[in-house]
Amino acid sequence: MPTFARIASAADLPQQGAHESPSLDFKGEVSTNSAGKHDMFEAAKDVAALASVYGGVLLIGACENRGTGELSAWKRMPLVDAQQVVKTYELAVRDRCLPVPVIDVVIVAHPDGDHVVAVNVLPVLHQPVGVKVRGDATDGWGAETYVFPARFSTHAIPLRPDQIAMLMNPEIRRVMILLESIPAAARTKVTFTWHTYTDQHLRPLMGSEMLEIQAIEPLTNSLLLIHRPGPYPSLPFELRIPLDDVETAWEVRPDQWSVRVSGGLDMSNGPAKYTTRPRR
Repeated sequence: MPTFARIASAADLPQQGAHESPSLDFKGEVSTNSAGKHDMFEAAKDVAALASVYGGVLLIGACENRGTGELSAWKRMPLVDAQQVVKTYELAVRDRCLPVPVIDVVIVAHPDGDHVVAVNVLPVLHQPVGVKVRGDATDGWGAETYVFPARFSTHAIPLRPDQIAMLMNPEIRRVMILLESIPAAARTKVTFTWHTYTDQHLRPLMGSEMLEIQAIEPLTNSLLLIHRPGPYPSLPFELRIPLDDVETAWEVRPDQWSVRVSGGLDMSNGPAKYTTRPRR
């Protein structure tokens, strides 16, 4: 079941002024090629970029303000055009993506009339999704080959060969998707539970700390955390911990999340430091 906000009806549509995210991509219309037809590569690329990271939604008919990344207007379409958009994405994914991700393409009746199309894309956990392209014979290879796009912020970027392995660990991908599903408002105060070193013998004790999730960075295998001083005496500090050490994340109650980490927080000598293996 996807952790992104699936769009299946008018009630699910974002409001004007909403922002793009790693799991929400606004498209005013389907890109066209030099012949004026729907560009199947672009359609497949956008789906693959979502499937390779968090999953998400391509919302066709939603116009983006390029300067701010906000939903600025709707470009609604008649039903016959929406049906053609559905066909384009289904064929593009079937014919050009490998492995083939699971998509759920929904025609949504807009409250102001006509339609928009939501392409709901489930993540593929075990590897990035490739998009078929034609090689260049003048450069030594003219047959079919693949590129691997991934959407980490609000843009699809092609992965280099040395980056592909970063997205081939299902456990880390699951953790990434769980962390990304934490709403922005709830990321400012997330409870982290880990081993904490507080006594003179550096004995590991289970402890917890309220921290802010600042950034999830798959390509550097890191989670950036900020501790901001509260009402009690404390100092601000910044931590980067490996995504490998995040065991799970869950919603304790509405807008309150917890994360369990296998490593430890050493506060015994100077600024807080993260250690991947608790000392015995």
